[in-house]
Amino acid sequence: MMKLTVKFFFIALILGQQVLGQATVLQKHISVCDHDSSVIPLPDQQGFLISISDSTLLDYPKGTILTMASEDLGHEFSKDFKYHYHIDGVLYMVHSGGGVVYAYDGETLERIDDSFYHHNQYRGIPFSYDDQIYLYGGQGLFMKKNFITRYDFAMREWLEQETTGQRPEVTIDQAGIAVGDYFYVIVDRIQTGNREQFSNKRDVPLNYDIYRLDLTQWHWQLMGQVNPDLADRIQALEVNDHGFLNGNDLWVISSSGLFQLDFVHNNVTEYESRYPLNNAHALSISNIGDGFMGLYCDSKNEINLLALSAADLEELKVGSETLYQANLDLYYNTILKVIGLLFLTALVLILVNELRFEQRLVLRLKSRGVLFKSRNIKVFSDLEVEVLMALATGQEVSFGAVEDMVSDQNDSQSVRIKKRERLLRLLQEKIATLFNHEPDEREDYLQVYTHQTDKRSRMLRLHPEFFKVM
Repeated sequence: MMKLTVKFFFIALILGQQVLGQATVLQKHISVCDHDSSVIPLPDQQGFLISISDSTLLDYPKGTILTMASEDLGHEFSKDFKYHYHIDGVLYMVHSGGGVVYAYDGETLERIDDSFYHHNQYRGIPFSYDDQIYLYGGQGLFMKKNFITRYDFAMREWLEQETTGQRPEVTIDQAGIAVGDYFYVIVDRIQTGNREQFSNKRDVPLNYDIYRLDLTQWHWQLMGQVNPDLADRIQALEVNDHGFLNGNDLWVISSSGLFQLDFVHNNVTEYESRYPLNNAHALSISNIGDGFMGLYCDSKNEINLLALSAADLEELKVGSETLYQANLDLYYNTILKVIGLLFLTALVLILVNELRFEQRLVLRLKSRGVLFKSRNIKVFSDLEVEVLMALATGQEVSFGAVEDMVSDQNDSQSVRIKKRERLLRLLQEKIATLFNHEPDEREDYLQVYTHQTDKRSRMLRLHPEFFKVM
């Protein structure tokens, strides 16, 4: 059966090269499909890597046969490596359950991991970002997942990627794509298992939600919900079976037609179906300029070649509409953030304006800085700044406290007094210089007063006419 399938792959691919420049929508080839086949487009988009036996793959059109070591495969098969990533001209293939990783550079196929067959992320969503490969969600080991794993090239092992925010619902009816610094996921809130209990699945409405993951912050947001009528027309989300990625968009094949989902611009475009796509199984899709070509199995279990140019797509276009209705919580949060930003900006402007026209010395307690006419003043020594900040806090600062700041432990009382007097004198002179006061105009910028209870203690305070504390 596998040899027969490969034969028809060759025919389809060869004929595909002949129809790329034509307006022909479909070229059919009568054959029995192998739904489990692995057909992966190569990074140059000029060929495919096709599984042709339990342990071998074919590089088409190069014709090279690649073999996976039996000790690496164990009980697995070459066709099971259906997650693929294109990074810097290298094709990375990951087992459909996660874990084992192969790399193909066009010449050599080799296993590059020290992991094992995880069997816990079947039907997950592969994506790459910043030359790293990731796998979102999936199912296995009797559980469905909504976490992200990342392959660490240095450690040769998979690690869980931490995220924040509102994760998507746990489901396997999902699809996704990474565009720029964001990863978009569309999921069905109704679990497949719950829907299958109904004799008529249409008795349970489709409820598609769209989430966005900021890949710079690894933060999830619920973007909104797809209109129920549109969800009913789109129907199936599984990319491996019913869709493909092309450029920055997700394309979904359904009995209603072909749908182009543009998450970035919140838009969906529907194209007329002139070919039997009901319950189609996508084998592989490869970009061709502004269009694409691919192989898929239709409802009659026949292999089909689909080649559509930009002109073909324009002729088949039915219309466009909004993909999802924005999440109100996100909308209000955005509004609040904007209001908060505007408030903060206004506050900063008020503060800057106030400092610009402030004629006093400004003492900033948090930064321990001294400003005059909105400029930082560096003329004061560390000891002088320490004295000013102590006074700015509103603490009672005595002459003795100042002496403690400037004196050594072994200083006599007379030396302590001289050091204190010298520091206060220099401090007063520097302040006078800043205000451009002549000697006969100088004030007691640091006022001296007697302690209320201890009349023997002389205290210091800032003259409010010359200082502002912030």
